[in-house]
Amino acid sequence: RRSGFVILQPRGARRDQSLEIAFSCYKSRAMPAPLQEYESRLSERRVEEDRLRSQDRAISNMRLAIFAIFLVTAWIAWINRGSGPFVPLAPLAVFVALVVIQQKLRDAMARNARIVELYRRGVGRLTDSWAGNGNQGTRFADSSHPYADDIDLFGPSSLFERICSARTPLGEERLAAWLVAPANADEVQARQAAVRDLTDDLDLREAITLAGHDVKSSIDAAQLAGWATTESTAFSQSVRRAALVLGVAGAPALALAIPSIFVSLVGLRDTALSTSIVARGSPYAAIASPPAS
Repeated sequence: RRSGFVILQPRGARRDQSLEIAFSCYKSRAMPAPLQEYESRLSERRVEEDRLRSQDRAISNMRLAIFAIFLVTAWIAWINRGSGPFVPLAPLAVFVALVVIQQKLRDAMARNARIVELYRRGVGRLTDSWAGNGNQGTRFADSSHPYADDIDLFGPSSLFERICSARTPLGEERLAAWLVAPANADEVQARQAAVRDLTDDLDLREAITLAGHDVKSSIDAAQLAGWATTESTAFSQSVRRAALVLGVAGAPALALAIPSIFVSLVGLRDTALSTSIVARGSPYAAIASPPAS
């Protein structure tokens, strides 16, 4: 039995011929399909990676140019002192929009990079170049276990590193528990059936890869279990009322501050125009500014 195949030697056939036939069947029936699919998807994702990087560089250059335009228009508005104070807002709005667009683009780049890593590791497993590139599971090593060290369950070039594709600490712990403890026949068959269901569903495995990466570093199993078992605590009515009062009291101050900040940033020196902007921007300007004598 080699790699899941039982080698049967026909009568009169030499053993090396039987091995050669079995290995040819293994290569023709087991290897090409997954390897070709992984390599094809990996190539597509790398093309997508190049495209996203090109767009990211273009947006970075656009941001630089728009920011230079903003500085020029702000300087002109400052020199003219009052004529066209809103002109710098146009390139500033474009700059902010480009920042948002580039952030979404870089999120897409990060997602694409995770999928590239998924298929790169898959190709490594199929071409026997996986050792040293995965999760070695050293935190699960137990020298007192009866067979873990003898068959290299954990550590460099271990079985755990070879098969582990868990995306969360809970998944890693479950896989380690399966490796160090026996299971009955029904449970083993159920696991094998689950593997068969997931074998051809690469799109689902991509989705799991993307979702698992986002929560891998943020889940603490002990903390999550403790949170689930503790009683929820609610704020008292007095605290809620105080928060509501503070929020209502802060609204007039915020309304007063926004027009004044805008005037100071633009650099208006015309007193009449500044007073007009503040008065139009805040209904409480009459309270804050004394009447002219």
